Amino acid sequence: MRKNVFILLTTLSSIIATAQTTVNVTTAGGLRSAITTADISAKTVTNLIVTGNIDASDIFFMRDSMPILSTLDIESAQIQAYSSYTANKMPENSFYIKAKLTSIKLPNSITSIGNSAFHGCTGLTGNLTIPASVTSIGGFAFYNCNRLTGSLTIPASVVSIGGCSFAICRGFSGSLTISASVTTIGEGAFSDCSKITDINVDENNSKYSSADGVLFNKDKSSLIQCPAGKVIDSYAIPSSVTSIASMAFDNCSGLTGTLTIPNSVVSIGVYAFRQCYGLTGTLNIPNSVTSIASYAFLYCNGITNVIIPNSVKSFGAFAFEGCNKIASINVDDNNTNYVDVDGVLFNKDTTILIRYPAGKTIDTYIIPSSVTGISNDAFSDCTGLKSISIPVSVSSIGASAFYGCKNLKQIVEAQTIPFSVTQNSFSNITTTCTLVVPKGSIAAYQNANYWKDFTIITDETTTNITEVKNSTSLNLFPNPAVDVVKIQGEKMQAATIYNLFGESQMHFYPQGEESISLDIKNLKPGYYLVSVKTSNGKVSLLKLLKE
Repeated sequence: MRKNVFILLTTLSSIIATAQTTVNVTTAGGLRSAITTADISAKTVTNLIVTGNIDASDIFFMRDSMPILSTLDIESAQIQAYSSYTANKMPENSFYIKAKLTSIKLPNSITSIGNSAFHGCTGLTGNLTIPASVTSIGGFAFYNCNRLTGSLTIPASVVSIGGCSFAICRGFSGSLTISASVTTIGEGAFSDCSKITDINVDENNSKYSSADGVLFNKDKSSLIQCPAGKVIDSYAIPSSVTSIASMAFDNCSGLTGTLTIPNSVVSIGVYAFRQCYGLTGTLNIPNSVTSIASYAFLYCNGITNVIIPNSVKSFGAFAFEGCNKIASINVDDNNTNYVDVDGVLFNKDTTILIRYPAGKTIDTYIIPSSVTGISNDAFSDCTGLKSISIPVSVSSIGASAFYGCKNLKQIVEAQTIPFSVTQNSFSNITTTCTLVVPKGSIAAYQNANYWKDFTIITDETTTNITEVKNSTSLNLFPNPAVDVVKIQGEKMQAATIYNLFGESQMHFYPQGEESISLDIKNLKPGYYLVSVKTSNGKVSLLKLLKE
């Protein structure tokens, strides 16, 4: 009997919880009072129909005080002005991150949907109906509403579509049509909509156009959005384009093969090619580009090499973050702002190390003694590196500089007194990597913020460089050596001997000889690294023990 009563009560509770609640609000701002008068608990409402007059305070009441509200119909309601909120507008943040909301019928009289009105409403499902009265859709209005499905239909009344308004709406599919009335589309409005295959613009639109399902401004000087669901093999950007907008190719995983950027492009926007996993081969930036924004090629992990022309004046942070196959970044010799040294990117005077390519195969790297700063993310995800030597000239290390260097076994630091670093300078490596410091400096590093996070801190007397490998067929002998050491095997252009702190000790300039002898009798006993550049441009690091 008790069991049956329990089942009955449970069933009744379920019916009550899912029952449809209809409320007519005569005076805007009176929804809370109407709910209370009807003896309804806002906390239990799941299916709600509201008619009459409401304002922003009523909408925020539904958002904040109805935690399990799932289905909402305000189609027949009139939105009145309230405080700074205008009439006939879904206010900013109307149902911001209200994940429980699964269905919404918007007022058929509204003219505007505010910024982030339904941002993060990941529970919304089915088709989205935007009333024919709407003229403006705010930025991030439906951002990450990724369970909305079917075709995205934007009424012909709409004039303005804000930035990222439908970004990451991965359930919308098929073609999207932009009517003749639209005069403003914000950056990334349709970015990462992974099932939209084409964006087509009415030919009578005075501000925008399309070609092969890709969105441009009217004269096609700006490429605004390539749909993320479009499948393209080796895309050639039209020669009319001067700017590639932020998020233009965001998550275009169907973009495969090589990318041809014409010599007309001047700027590449933020996240322009983020997660274009299918792009492969060499990325050749044309000699017209002056700026590459932050995260422009984030996670384009099929690109193997990058060529930077002399025209580039600015690089945003993390421009090639996550591009784990890039083996070299090569800069035109005439570039006045940047330079590469053996495929590593620096500012022009090599005082700032900007990016070490994550796909570079050399396992030991000696930072040049000209460097004073290591940029944010400079060595991130460089899984091939096992040892890095930081010279005494370096006085700053950026955030996440060595993040993801999972095989890094040793950092050799030359400063006797530790300089200030950020909390994240050595994130992700302090338990697996040994910090080697000058003799007598261990205590100072063990007491310095963030340096002390290294589990093992030792001094130069215990340094082990047995893992340094030849990257060419060069041979160095005898090794150990006392007075003279020989290198042979390939034609050579230059050889430099470094101590373990990256400080150059001796320079040699062979003229293409395949065998050279180096006089090392003035070197102090200890371990050294010999950097040899061969005639084919490759650099090899060889270990040397001077006795």
